[in-house]
Parts: sequence; structure tokens; C-alpha cells
Amino acid sequence: MLFTLTAQNHIILKSPNKIRDNGKKEGKWTILFDKDWKSIADSTQAEFYRIINYKDGKPEGIVTDYYITGEMQGECKLFSDDPDVIDDKYSVYFKNGKKDVEGNFIKGIKDGVFTWWNENGEFINGCIYIRDSSYTFDKLVDSIGFYGYLSQYKKQLFYLRYLYNGSKYLYDNKINDSLFIVTLLYYSGILSNYGNIDGALSIYDSLQYLIKIRNNNINNYVIQSSINLGQAWCYFLTGDFKKSEEILNETVELLKKNKIHENLSMCYENLSQIYFNLGNYRNSYNYQLLSYKNDEKLYFNDSLKLTKLYTIIAKFLYYVGDNELANNYLGKAFDFYKLINTDIKNKVELTNMIASCLIERKSYDETEKFLDEAYFKYYFYYKEDLKSRINLIEILSFLNLKKGRTILADSLYHELYKISKIFYEQDPSALINKIYSIANFYSSIEDYKNAEKYMAEIIEIYNNNFLGTRFISFGLEYYALINIKLEQYKKAENYLKNALENFKKNYLTNSSIMSESEMKQYKNTSFIHFEIYYSLIVRDKLNNILILTDMFNNILFTKALVLNSTKKVKERILNSGDSTLSNKFKEWLETKEYIARLYSKTKQELEQIGVNLDSLEQSANDLEKELSRKSEAFAKEFDKKQFTWQDVQSKLNDGEAAIELVRFNYFDKSWTDTVYYAALIITKDTKEHPELVLLENGKDLEEKYYNDYQEIMQPDKLDDGELYTQYWQSIKKKLNGIKKVYLSLDGVYNKINLETLLNLETKEYLADEIELHIVTSTRDLVTAKPAKPTKAKIAYLFGNPNFKLGEEQQMQLASALRTGERQLFSDKLRADLERTTATDLPGTETEVLNIKKIMNEKDWQAKVFTGDSALEEEVKSVDNPTILHIATHGFFFSVVEIVERNINSEGFIKPKVFGMETFKAYENPLLRSGLLFAGSQRTLDGKEDAKSNMDNGILTAYEAMNLKLDNTELVVLSACETGRGEIRNGEGVYGLQRAFIQAGAKTLIMSLWKVSDEATQELMTSFYTKWLSGKTKREAFKEAQNEIRAKYKYPYYWGAFVMVGE
Repeated sequence: MLFTLTAQNHIILKSPNKIRDNGKKEGKWTILFDKDWKSIADSTQAEFYRIINYKDGKPEGIVTDYYITGEMQGECKLFSDDPDVIDDKYSVYFKNGKKDVEGNFIKGIKDGVFTWWNENGEFINGCIYIRDSSYTFDKLVDSIGFYGYLSQYKKQLFYLRYLYNGSKYLYDNKINDSLFIVTLLYYSGILSNYGNIDGALSIYDSLQYLIKIRNNNINNYVIQSSINLGQAWCYFLTGDFKKSEEILNETVELLKKNKIHENLSMCYENLSQIYFNLGNYRNSYNYQLLSYKNDEKLYFNDSLKLTKLYTIIAKFLYYVGDNELANNYLGKAFDFYKLINTDIKNKVELTNMIASCLIERKSYDETEKFLDEAYFKYYFYYKEDLKSRINLIEILSFLNLKKGRTILADSLYHELYKISKIFYEQDPSALINKIYSIANFYSSIEDYKNAEKYMAEIIEIYNNNFLGTRFISFGLEYYALINIKLEQYKKAENYLKNALENFKKNYLTNSSIMSESEMKQYKNTSFIHFEIYYSLIVRDKLNNILILTDMFNNILFTKALVLNSTKKVKERILNSGDSTLSNKFKEWLETKEYIARLYSKTKQELEQIGVNLDSLEQSANDLEKELSRKSEAFAKEFDKKQFTWQDVQSKLNDGEAAIELVRFNYFDKSWTDTVYYAALIITKDTKEHPELVLLENGKDLEEKYYNDYQEIMQPDKLDDGELYTQYWQSIKKKLNGIKKVYLSLDGVYNKINLETLLNLETKEYLADEIELHIVTSTRDLVTAKPAKPTKAKIAYLFGNPNFKLGEEQQMQLASALRTGERQLFSDKLRADLERTTATDLPGTETEVLNIKKIMNEKDWQAKVFTGDSALEEEVKSVDNPTILHIATHGFFFSVVEIVERNINSEGFIKPKVFGMETFKAYENPLLRSGLLFAGSQRTLDGKEDAKSNMDNGILTAYEAMNLKLDNTELVVLSACETGRGEIRNGEGVYGLQRAFIQAGAKTLIMSLWKVSDEATQELMTSFYTKWLSGKTKREAFKEAQNEIRAKYKYPYYWGAFVMVGE
């Protein structure tokens, strides 16, 4: 080893500096450099030296440079050293050891992050080199945005990788964490846009951690909201609207609390989309408007952004039908549009937007003129900017279609397809939207072959790019419909099947964030696809294993879906043991009752008292959703299970069958007026699939034969056997050896008592042939909990109310029961029931007194309310009696009956129905069904005091839903037509029946038509005697019916009452 002493008295280790025989450097070398970095041999002139290793003449490993005084000056890898060609990371240091420059090279080309520092270790500047071209961080962000505009996904990722490396460097060195977070936001957004939802969510999780360790400041809240928005959008794409809504609501509160408007509009926009997909169009509309109003505040001094905003608002308002307000906004947009002349790019974008808005307004001639002028003026820009041209072609294609120029439209759509395939090659989401507009064009001109071709391409693009995400809402169903048009039924069946599975999955995921009304809307928007699917099954008419299995399982899922969901929420709350949740539930009930009172007022009356009913309804809706969401914490896995026909079968014994009846309109390329009923039957011996019985004369069953049934159910009429043949004969053929049937009804079957049908061959009624158990859904066989022996023996018996009870007397009697405001929702029922007289019902008093006597003998505590004490307030005060028996007048009015009763002398419908706004009565059948109690005649006569705090004597089904009956074994509605209501496919009867079941009643006895007082008394007396002596409710009811049959041979007397739920 040799040592050299420098002028600065520093000892430098001298390497062997070996040269091989072939003249190439080998091994470790020490090389001296002067101040200009020229290699020298004189150590006294050296300013730097290098330690380097060679292999076969080439640099190998890390090359380290030093100041002559021994401090490290730099290190790097060299591709070659004559001259120096740096390859990989490169670092330079000051003499004090602080970093001076750091960067990255690829074979001598600057490529990557470069940073500069001062001698104090403070960061001075940084940039990104891409193949020797320098980019500031801002310029790089702009490049990513630019290629996003051009839908060039690969270019975005190319620049994003550089930005990521640069921002990560700044983050790791504690220079700037915001840029790193923004970069990750960009990256996650690109991933979600192109279908990698799992990857995007993983990055968002990392971002949530990064944001938590930052100091809170305004910028931090904006970034936090951006992260939340991205996460929410990912969950939206996967169909988890529940999680998405939860995140968005939290973000709205965060931004409002800190008075930040950035990102608030996007939160509202995304909430609008969620509610639109859930079928809650009112909420969707309201949140969309909130988004626009917030944007208007943000852009108040930016005419360009305001022009775009006003155009978007106008188009939205035209879409929802508010043309007057839309015209106002479009006028504002035009005013600003005329002032923008310098920015051609934005001018062209606005031109396309306004043209699209005019088309939404259906102003086709005006649109064409506007576009002709614009295209002439901006021809060269449209020619150069492909995206603007694509948008223009799409607008022109649709415009020509609407103006009847189909051939020209066809040519333009071909051009749209060709250009879009090129421009959106890297943007499958945008490409899907463009191709969909083309498929929709061909469908609209009934060229289903071409429509199918383009929809098939959409499905292929989706499958290649978006697996794991929720498919665009129109996709599967629309593709199925096109295949039906082409008579490709098997293909349509497969796509519809997948669509229905998506619906079920989404419902289970999101039902906990929906109110009951939202559940109904969501189900209604999707149920038509179930009907189409059933129509396809009807075409087959074969006992196909998979098809019939799917059909039964779908019915199990959808039958009484909303009723089942709302009951579950209530059960969870009441069984949760959570006092806060229970109090919230009480608050919701009180809010509903308050809103119910306001339904009695017109819009003008509400304005006079300063009440915003829409706002109150929204508050109640939000509170209901909060209850639903919080009750989810107490849900069990069993609650979320999708049951199958095998689950139902497992509960059947020998000689038993379960039958699901389903009504559906027949779809044959389009909707027809044909109605089908399908009976799907399973027994303990069913092997491969349920058996299908198809009743193809549904319309006759609902009209002709139902009219015949009504005529026969009179005091002196007997069935001629034809009704048995029509309603039951084909089902009976599948029930050999069956003694008991659990039957879930649908449609017209809810309006008849099957047991009253006479089999002309055997001369026996159906009641004699088989033991029928009516259930809401055969799913109840699986979900029903074993009955717990009740220790309580408490009964509340109401009969023979004094309908003419005076106001002062009622006030005195009710004062002990209620204080505060009235508990009414239709305080002026006279608008519908005027000229109605509530006749006295002395027979019902005898009925309840007889029942009380029987109960007293069995050690029951029976409380009787008759005459003046049979108050609506008393009914509302009951708290989970074992039995609730009500014998009074009942009513239900259809929409047709309401109209007939409320036409004024000029032929117009009165503004109030039942004393409330007409629309509310039409909207909710529970507002058209009820029971009369003491004092109700004053309401019928229109003589009630509007300022009174009393109830009006009319208990509506809407109010009955809120009764406390969760531990009530039996409710008996011994009144006229209490089983009537509005029939809704798959949800049963909307009337008193539904109300008392939703209130919690385990079993319900009700009537389908007006009944004889004497026969009713005898039936009820016999029933209670037998039941309280130890028989089951079903056995007691059946034997009591048989006793009445022995005395009264006509079904009118013994067949009016039916039992549901036992």
C-alpha cells in the first residue's frame, strides 16, 4: 500500500490502479482531479479525488468522489467514465456534508427527480426531468390533466409515475406532503375511472392515514374531503350506496362546519346520483339543486364557469319538466355566452353544451340554426380538436334523428363510432357511453340487430375493464330487452337473471339507508324486470330445474319485501336495549303524527301558518333512515340471508305444501294487457324444482270471475262451481295427498276467500278439502320465531261506539288519555265521507260483552270500551295487549271512488280529499282506509272544531301502523270490509291489514265483505270459547266457522272472515 501526502496534509489511500494486459482498467482505482474535474497526476494541484472500481475496463458499483480534504463530494453509478456517463441515482454534497444536488440519470440522460439545496440543508428547488426535458411539478400536473381530457389513460399513467416519484421524494424528505397526497389522489382517481376499484380503495385507505397525521388546517379539510369523495365514488361504483352515502354525509358536515365550499357541490352531486339509483327522485332533485346553488356562490365572479353552470342547470330543469325556470337559466347562459370571445376552446365547449340544452328543450329547429352558425365560425377548431368534434357529431346525430332524417343520423352515428373508438381507446367508461347512444339510436328505429351488436360490444368492454364494479344501470336489462325484440329469449333470460341478482344484492346492501317510501320506490323501479323475467319463463312452459328454482327464490325475496324490511328495523330497535335508539324511534313516531295532521291542509293553508311540509317530510324521512342505519348494528346474519325453496321445504311435514302465488303482466316484446298468475308449489317430496301451475286468464280472474264472486257472496246465493274451476282446480291437481297448504297470495286472490269456493264434482267447499294457512310469504315458515307462552292475559275489546258523541263529552273523556295537539292526519274527512251516516251497532256491544264473559271465566283481564268510551284515543293508548278486538264500521276507498265522491259541480276535483290535499290521498292508500270510533259522526258531518285538540274519531290505517302491538298475539277487526285495500303486486294489501301487521300483530282476523251481526257474534263467541280452552287459533277459527256453516249454509255468513299469519 502506498500513501500520498497532499498540500493540505491529507493522506489519500492510493489504489493499485491496475491495467490488464489487454489495456483495460481492472480493480480498484484512485483518480485525482483538478478544480475543473480534469484528471491529473500531481497531487499538489488536486482538488478532488475519486474511488472507483473497474471490471474489464468499465466502471462497476458505486463511484464515490471526495474533496481533497477527505469529505465526500458525491456518489453515483457510471455507465462509462470517458467521459462520465451517469446511470441511476446521483448525489452531490457540500464540504459540511449537507446535500447540494440530487437527481437521477438513465445512461447520461436526466430522467426523474432533481432537487437543489443550500449549505444549511434547506431545500431550494426541485423539478422532474423526463428524458432530459425539465418539468416543474405544476407543469407535470397540467400534463396529467391534459391527457385526461384527451382520454389517454397510458399517457396519464406515464406522467403520473414521474409525479409520484417526485412527490414521494419530497414527502420522504419532509419537504412537501401535500403534493404527495394530491398525487395519490390523482392515481386513485385514474384507477377507479378505469375499473381498478380495489386498487383505488387501497390508496384511499393509505391517504386516510396520511391525512390523520397532518396538522388540521383549511387546506387539510379540502384534501380530506377530496379523499372522502374518491372513496365514496368507489363504493358507489360497486353498488354499496350505503357506505357511499355515509361517507358523503360525513364530508358535507365537515365542510359545512368549517365553512368550506370547495367540494361541497360534488358531495351533493354524488348524493343526488345515489338517490336517483335508489329511486328516490325527489331527494335526487333536491341534492342536485343544492349542488348548483353552491356552485353559483363559488363562481359568482367567473363568467365562464357561470355560463357552464347555468347551461347545466337549464338542461337539468328541462329534463325534470320545470321549463319556466329552465328558460330563465338558459337566458342567463346565453347572455354570458355572447360576451366570451377570446377563449375559443371554452367557446366551442359552451356551444356544444348549449346545443345539448336546446335539444333537451326539444327546440330542434333553433338547435340546428345555432349549430350551423357555430360550426361555420369554429370550423377549424372542430377539425383539430377531436373531443369537441365527437361531442358535436353526437349532438347532430340525435338532432337529425329527432327531425326524422334517419339516414343522415345513421351516417353520423357511424362516424361517431369510428372516431370514438380511436379517441377513447384508453377510456372504456367514456367509450361505453358513446356506444350506448349508438345502440339506443338503432333501438329507437327498431333496428334491433344493430342495437344488439353494439350492446354486445358494451358488455365485452365492461367485462374486460370493470369486473367487480356495479354495471351501468341500463346495461343488462336493456341488453335483455333488445334480445327479446330479436326473439333471442335464452340470451335475454341469462342477462335478466344477472340483473335481478344485482338488484337483490344491492337491496341487501343498501336497504338500511332507505326509508320505507324509498324502499317502495326502489322495488317498484326494479320489479318490472322481475315481471319480464317471469314472462320469459312463461314462454318456456317447461319445468326447467334452474328457471323454476330461480323463479321461486326470486318470489321468496321480493314478496312483501318492503313490509318485511320495515318490520325487521322496528324489531331490531325494540329489542336492541339501546335507550338512545328507542328514544329516536319515539321521536320519529311523533314526527309522523305531526306531519299526518298537516296533511289536512292545502298548500295555501300551510303557507298561511308558515309550515314547510316538504321540509318536515324530508326530516322524517332522514330520521327514519337514521333509525334504519343504526338498527343495522343489531342485525344478525340470518336477517341478510337469501332464502331458497329448499329452506321452505325443510319446514314442511308430510302431507303439507307451500304455495307462492305471483301476479304479473305479460311482456311480449312490449307490455301487453294480458295478466298471468303463477302458482309455484313445493311439498316435502319435491325433488329437483318447484312445480309450476300457470293461470293464463288473469284478466278474467280479476274482472269477470271476481264480479261473479261478489254476486255469489250474498245472503241467498250459492256457488255453481265455476269459480272453483277457475281459481283453484289446476292447482288442486298438483296437491295429491296434501292436507295442509301454506299459501302466500297475490293480486285478486287477496280479495276472495278461497275456502268459500265450491267443488261441483265433490259438492264440497275448498275449506273441506284442505286446511289453508294464509301467510304473507312462505318465507315466514323459515323466519317465524317459536311462539313464547305469554303470561299476560290482557284483552282490549271495542264495540258499538257512540258515533254521535258530543264534542264536549269527548273532550272530557279523552282528556285523561291525551294532552297536547290532535293526533290526526285527515282532520276533515267529510270531503270524502260527506253524506255518510254511521249507523249504531248494538250487535257489536253484545259481541264484545259475550267475549268478555268468556275471558273472565278463563282468568283473562278483559277491558271493554263501548258507547262513549270507545274512543280513538283509547285505541291509540293500548300498549301491547295480548288481544285487541275491534267491532265497528270500517272503510276503504279506491282512487276511483275518491274521484267520484269529490267532483264538484263544475266537473273539477276538489282540492281536498278527506279534508287533505288530494295528491296525498291518491299517493297513499293507507290514508283511504280506517275504522270509525266515538264522535266520528261530527267529522262525517263536517262539524268538528278545527282548533280542537281531540282526535276526530277516525283511526286511519296510516295511524294504525304506529300502534304498540309488538307483543300482541291476535288482532280481530270485526268490522265491515276490514280486509280491503289497494292491491300492489308482490306487497299484498295496502290497508288496515298491512297496518296492523306492520304494527306488530302476530295474527289477524278480518273481513272481506259486510257481514251479518248475528252470524259475526256467534262466530266470535265460538272462536274465543274454543281458543281459550286450549285449541290453537287456527283450529278454533276453523271449528267456529264450521258451526256457523251448520246453521247458515250460504258462504256469505261463514266465509267473510279470514285469518292471516297463524
